[in-house]
Amino acid sequence: ALLRAAQDALEASRSRLQELYDLAPIAYLTLDDHGVVREINLTGATMLGRPREQILGVPLVALIDLTAPAQLWDHLRRCRVLRTSVVSELEFAVPGGARIHARAISVPAPGDGAPWYRTAFIDVTDRHLAEAVRNRALHAERVLRRELELLDRAKAVLAQSLATVPGQQVEAVLQVAVEQARLVADA
Repeated sequence: ALLRAAQDALEASRSRLQELYDLAPIAYLTLDDHGVVREINLTGATMLGRPREQILGVPLVALIDLTAPAQLWDHLRRCRVLRTSVVSELEFAVPGGARIHARAISVPAPGDGAPWYRTAFIDVTDRHLAEAVRNRALHAERVLRRELELLDRAKAVLAQSLATVPGQQVEAVLQVAVEQARLVADA
């Protein structure tokens, strides 16, 4: 009776852990040394855009279109050689064409035989998109600053030029400058 109660408690604990694994907000998967997916949680299957049954037993590189496939192999190699956790960023496309930037964190799984790797994929796509928007805004700001500097120089040159024009001709010169500015500004 005591043994049966311990077995029931162990099974309940396993069930809770499996539920936590499946419902975790981060994609978790286990890869073997050949990059074949041996386990994957529901979040991972959703990230890869396929049902779990179509993922298990399939090499990860056959499921996604990695921007740089060598990065995945280097990531797993470093994990195997260092025998510690390894962090890399991977970019890939999934069925349907969505591009994903993921932080991959792998640790070697204990066991005998060929190495396996427990891996978490954390989707950082939004961060990459925000960085791209920020970089475009910074570039636009630099361009505008250069244009403003050029306008300041032009203003200084115009002011210097006007200082040398006799008083009665200043109005005519300003009229030409206004006409030129209207043409440049398309106003």
